[in-house]
Parts: sequence; structure tokens; C-alpha cells
Amino acid sequence: MALAAVLWIPLPGFRTFHQWILKTMKGGSDLNYDRSKMLHRTFILLIGGILLLHITEAELVSSVSPLSKILYWLLYGSSFGLFLLSHSKAFRVKSEVLAIEEKQGIITIHLQPEKSIRYQSGQFTFMKVDKIAKGREEHPFSFLSHSPSSEDKSKIEPVSVAVRAVGDFTGNLIHLKPGDSVHLGGSYGNFRPGKEKALCFIASGIGTVPILSIFKELHSKGDTRKIQLFLAVNHEDELPERVKILELVSHMENVQAHLMVYNKASLRFSEEFFREKLTDYINYSYYLCSSPGVRNLVFNALRNMGIKKSSIHYEAFFFS
Repeated sequence: MALAAVLWIPLPGFRTFHQWILKTMKGGSDLNYDRSKMLHRTFILLIGGILLLHITEAELVSSVSPLSKILYWLLYGSSFGLFLLSHSKAFRVKSEVLAIEEKQGIITIHLQPEKSIRYQSGQFTFMKVDKIAKGREEHPFSFLSHSPSSEDKSKIEPVSVAVRAVGDFTGNLIHLKPGDSVHLGGSYGNFRPGKEKALCFIASGIGTVPILSIFKELHSKGDTRKIQLFLAVNHEDELPERVKILELVSHMENVQAHLMVYNKASLRFSEEFFREKLTDYINYSYYLCSSPGVRNLVFNALRNMGIKKSSIHYEAFFFS
């Protein structure tokens, strides 16, 4: 069982294994996100309980020093204690819905937290909405807003997220109304640029959200580095805050933006495309955010152009 738990970790080469297990359990179709997460959590807790029982019954605890016994019980106590706390509201911030809009299946939600949420642009949060999914798991969504710019930590700034409506949970978010409450749990991820000399952001679909968050922060800080921005969507309105983003671009002489709208043009990401648009492509650090298929295509194109792996960074979307 321990080996099975280790194999479940999403390491390269094991995704096919995971998908096969899920499809087998559901009779040919993937389990939904809530159910698969619940099964995984229950499986891990079961393994932890069996190991605890085995070590105790084998009298391994009684044969060690008192300090080791204390550390042993602290390990298990803290593990299960943190698990219980994670299902309380101790680590979540209650937030009020200020406004909500939907365009081309993309739902943008503006929220006012009860207390400040400390996060970095490019990160994501877990949202729990009792109104539409009471008792169910929270879901991860990227911040569309950028990290707080005010040095006054007592100031509570609003936040926003953007979501693609593709399932029961995300599809029902459109039924939220101003004044409704949601809970945001933490900020996660490390998808953000460092001190590189030149930046190139490449995103498609809902993957544009964390890229836009980062771009808005760069604008707010008056970043003067050379920046290339490639955003690909099926429809113009699919790009969250499109008008605002284009206005920010117009105020930054160091930025070149390429908005690709598939229903208006036949352009696609490819090695030839990037060679044409980026004459000095070897000097950039690349940040990718898209579906796995598009990401792999772009990654391979950049590698064929001679870009080092260390210069290519990406945010992966994989929850099954």
C-alpha cells in the first residue's frame, strides 16, 4: 500500500498510471475532482493508520528512549491535527463578492476579503463556496489581481480570480451575487519571474490569468525590462480584462504584446512563429502557462531554437 501511495505522486511517467486507475474505478470516465481528491486523502490516512498500528503492535515504541517516544507521538499528533485544521476555517479568509461577470465561458469574480490576503502575482488560492457546493472540497484558482502594492499592511485590498466554467462547480459560480460569501484558503505556487534581463510570457486560454497578474504587477512597479507578451485565446472576450490590459501595454514602451484570437486569424504557436516574432530570442527568460498540449508544443519549439531548459519556466495544470 505504501508503494501504491508513492506511485500516486504525479511524477513524470506515472500520469498514464493515474488516469488508468481513475478510468477503471469509474468505468471508463474520469472521476470528478472532488471525488478523486477525497479517495486519495482517505487512502493516505488509511496507510498512516496502518503504519501507526503496525509500529505500536510491534512494540517498537516501547524499545526506544523517552525522547524518541515523544517525537514519535508528536509526529502523528501533528499530522492528524493539521489534517483536521485544514478542514476547518482556521486557514481560510472569508470574502464578500463585489462583482461577477461572464464572457465566453470565463467567469471573473471580484472579492473583498475580511482581512488582508498576502500573495504574490502568479500564485493561486483555494476557493470554497458553501452556497453552491456545501460540504465539498475547495478548488484552486489563479489570482487575476496582482499582489498588494500598498506598504500599509493594515489596508485590506480587494482581490479577483478568473475561472473557466467547465464543470458543475465552476459552472455554478455564475450564480454568485454581490454580497455572497466565499472562503479563500492560502496562496500557493512559485510561478513568477526573478531578476532576468528580458522576459517573454506565453499563455493561452485560462492560462492567461496568472500571466496577466504578473504583468499588472510589473506595470505597477514601473518595470523597464524588455518584455514580450504572447496571449492566445479563441475569442477576444475570453481574455480577462482585455481593455484594461491593452491600455496598460500602451503605456509601457518596453513591452511588445501579441494578442492571437483564433476565430479571427489562423496563427498558431510554432517554432517558425517565434523565430519571426523574436529576433533576439536567445536573450529572454520564458514563462509559459497553458494546457499541457500547448505547453509541450511551445517548450519543444523553444528547445529547437536553442533555448536552455533553465530559461524556460512553466505553471502546470494537473489535478487528476
